Amino acid sequence: MKFLKVLGVFVLVILLVVIVIGFVRHQKIEGIDGSEARIPFIYSIFNWSHPRNVPEPRPMPETVDDTVTDSDNSDDTDDTAENGQPPKAAVASGTYVQTLESDGRTRTYSIYIPKNYGPNKSYPLVFLLHGGDGSGSGTLTTSGTQSSAQRILTNTGFTQKADTDGFIVVAPEGIDGNWNDGRGQTEPELNGVDDVAFISDLLASLKDMYAVDIKRVYATGISNGSMLSQRLACELPTTFAAVGLVSGAMPKPIMSSCAANLSVVGIQGTNDPFSPIADSDGTLPNSMIVRFSAGGGESTASATETSAFWASELGCDATPTKTKLPVTVEDGTFVTQHTYTNCDNGNDLVYYVVDGMGHSWPPNVNSATVKLTGPTSKNIIATDIIWSFFKTQSR
Repeated sequence: MKFLKVLGVFVLVILLVVIVIGFVRHQKIEGIDGSEARIPFIYSIFNWSHPRNVPEPRPMPETVDDTVTDSDNSDDTDDTAENGQPPKAAVASGTYVQTLESDGRTRTYSIYIPKNYGPNKSYPLVFLLHGGDGSGSGTLTTSGTQSSAQRILTNTGFTQKADTDGFIVVAPEGIDGNWNDGRGQTEPELNGVDDVAFISDLLASLKDMYAVDIKRVYATGISNGSMLSQRLACELPTTFAAVGLVSGAMPKPIMSSCAANLSVVGIQGTNDPFSPIADSDGTLPNSMIVRFSAGGGESTASATETSAFWASELGCDATPTKTKLPVTVEDGTFVTQHTYTNCDNGNDLVYYVVDGMGHSWPPNVNSATVKLTGPTSKNIIATDIIWSFFKTQSR
């Protein structure tokens, strides 16, 4: 009997110790989006569901039951999307992070589905390409654990524009924050990454998943992403209706083989140290030569050479019509619109040269790197300019 009493006391003490530890110690759990939370250890012991501090899962596309019964159908119901393809499944609005196998690699991308998305109509699709090293060179206005693709989606305001005007935005992720843009010097290119194939594979996948208007597919980006946009224009000549170039010049190695047939809009600052505008005699300002070379100047055309290349490639008049736009903010910058006329095949070419602006997606500024990249401009909104141009273009 005495033994049983001692054993009972011992068991009771053990239980009390476990309970005390349970309320003090916590166990870390990881959500499917990589976020972390801690739950009391006592819950994990008994496999209980803890009602608080559980991380929310990252949203993934949810198929909505959009089935129409036979009794609801009339004989004249058109069950095809606007682009002639069968309607896709309905998907809730929001940003989704997904993966795709391409060229033997698992690639990641973020896609934003606009509000009021419906599967029975077709939507324009914009590829939004981040800058080298994921910095976005002016798109990084926030910090945190967002990927470079998520940052450029957030900081450019393209998601809000997509809601307003009704289009899909996809922001692919470069390998180690960079793109194989054709210069022959980025890490992805040196390691054999085929980003043109990735974008092509991604487009094919998105056309299967969403109601994409294949006649209204566009690409835009900043810096390294602008260079890849130009490579896509040259090497996928029947895919894109237009490209938008922000603070990014033409990779020289791909100029001779370019076979583009589309419209181009560009935004370029005169004080951009990585994509400078040459002087009237074709030379680069002395203050920009060192940084330009460090950024790949030997294999990259100047901004002046880039606009001249596109005028020639698209069969436009070599000399543009220049229009100085009104100054809305006194920040030391002003914008001159360069419109090239008489381009072949009805294509358009427009450049916005921003006097006083550096390497930036205006009006965004990255305060951490402004000494290196130069100032932004409050007199032009890149996202508005690019989408206003894109929505007039179709294949």
